[in-house]
Amino acid sequence: MKKLLPLLLVLGWAATGAQAQEVIAEWNFNFGDDADTSTGTTAPATGAGTAVPIGGVTESFFSGSIRDGADDDSGWNLSGFPAQGELPQTAGAEFRISTEGYQDVVLKFDWRTSNTAANWLQVLFTTDGTTWQPAGRFQSAQGGWWFTELVVDFAPYDETDNNPNFAVRLVSDFGDSGQYEPANEGSNYSPNGTWRFDLVSLLGFPLGSGPVPAQIITQPQSLTVREGEDATFTVSAVGTPPLEYQWFFNDSPIEGATNATLTLDAVTLLQAGFYKVRVVNVIGEVESDPAELVVEPDTPPSLTPIAELRKLVDPVTFLPTDTDTIFTVEGIVINHVSLTGMPNVLFYLQDDTAGIAVYWRGGANQFIPEAGDRVRVTARLAHFNGLLELVPNTSQADTGVWRISTGNPLPAPTPLSFAAKYDPATLEALEGSYVVAENVTFDTTDPNFPSSGVVQLYDATFETFAMYVDGRTDIGGQPKPRGTATVYGVLGQYDRSDPRSDGYQIIPTRYADIVSTEKPPSIVFTNELANLRRPGDAVINQFTDHGLAPGESLTSTLLISDSEGRPIQIQTPTDGLPPTAHWEVGPPDADGVITATFTWSPD
Repeated sequence: MKKLLPLLLVLGWAATGAQAQEVIAEWNFNFGDDADTSTGTTAPATGAGTAVPIGGVTESFFSGSIRDGADDDSGWNLSGFPAQGELPQTAGAEFRISTEGYQDVVLKFDWRTSNTAANWLQVLFTTDGTTWQPAGRFQSAQGGWWFTELVVDFAPYDETDNNPNFAVRLVSDFGDSGQYEPANEGSNYSPNGTWRFDLVSLLGFPLGSGPVPAQIITQPQSLTVREGEDATFTVSAVGTPPLEYQWFFNDSPIEGATNATLTLDAVTLLQAGFYKVRVVNVIGEVESDPAELVVEPDTPPSLTPIAELRKLVDPVTFLPTDTDTIFTVEGIVINHVSLTGMPNVLFYLQDDTAGIAVYWRGGANQFIPEAGDRVRVTARLAHFNGLLELVPNTSQADTGVWRISTGNPLPAPTPLSFAAKYDPATLEALEGSYVVAENVTFDTTDPNFPSSGVVQLYDATFETFAMYVDGRTDIGGQPKPRGTATVYGVLGQYDRSDPRSDGYQIIPTRYADIVSTEKPPSIVFTNELANLRRPGDAVINQFTDHGLAPGESLTSTLLISDSEGRPIQIQTPTDGLPPTAHWEVGPPDADGVITATFTWSPD
């Protein structure tokens, strides 16, 4: 008999590879579509098998797992478990499912406990119908919460393949104390506590399907822990054994991390970042999705309002007066791309009081903050050509950047008055914030934005203000609006001489931040060269001019879209094209984006 692989309490499901698992049987406990969650059924929704309560528990039906999503989403509710200290591993649910015709089977289920129910679930299985053996345990970390897609992998047991007598039990068990322990630490165990199951399924590969490449069925999940706590990442994989594992931290292999579970003891702030695992067998290999570890300082430092940092600017030179003190701020990231070169990161952060630029040296090796992220920054003040910055450094243990949450709304933009450029104190207070310039126009003598550089905005009084096109955004080369527009962006500064009282710029960080009903469609293109006979050319590039030698080839892929959702008509020029050059234009995708491809290979 083979040893059972570690069991994993994880969230998420994905299967990849040449051969996908099939559902042998599944119970969703829904009874028709009467939208009444109290009228469930234990008949399988897919396949054949039986589900019965055991150990004297009683059954009923209540609302099911959030993963089901049906109007009649029922869950199988069990109560009446043994008294405290009695009959462990005897009460719960039994599922009998023949695995005839299948191999390498996997059990998957959702589980919920009440606060007073036992928090340990023991998995038992039989291959002869009468003799039961353990297959690992799960612990409920919180009462009243669904733990979804719990996985038990039976593939290492040859006798579970093609077996008409296969069955599993999900039963309550004692904790380490030798007693039933409640799911909520503040509660007392009660036999009347409830367990609930939903979406119980058995999956397997068809018998005789041959060797199966390594496949990940549960991805490692992102974690947020406090400094000094332990962090555990887990993965569940199937495939022809043996399976070999290698974990990576920020794309670098972790020495000795070669199991399905990765546990980091007493994590430090330097261990925050992205973790993934590669699973390999004799047929092939697969790599998991990255999971992020967010490490919060053990004792969160007191936060300084950003507006207080902006007061530390000399009123004459407009340079920071304190570059020694370490400050901690927290706010929302307001730019959509990093505005400096790798591996450093430049982003703008805004709290309820003001905004500030953050130049994070080496930060791309940990993570790149995205618009809508709430992040905490601990660093000293500095400036770059007048731009006030916090300057954390990954090589300095006393500074850092931590992601607190994602998907937050951006703060309301502050309207930008072009006349304020004559009042540097006003702009200095607004520097680093999310701003909007409304009812502006562009000089369209050159109809397209430069790849990078400054263009002038004009307001209704023909007052001007500088807009900077950063080459790291998707704005360069795009057409300018032909009429009035609204521009959203961060307020930056670039002034190389004292006093640093000039050079303020609005910096949009994506083409979609320039809003106009008269904005032409967006075109983003990528060139790919092949069969090069000359050294030095970038195979993948965005050059606008190319000279090709005979036998070389160029493929340009254009993504064409309209930010206002208007229909797009494509006309491809054909006059003067050589016979070996041609266009192909596809239909709009679900987001309205049209892909056009130009290919040419000179004779």
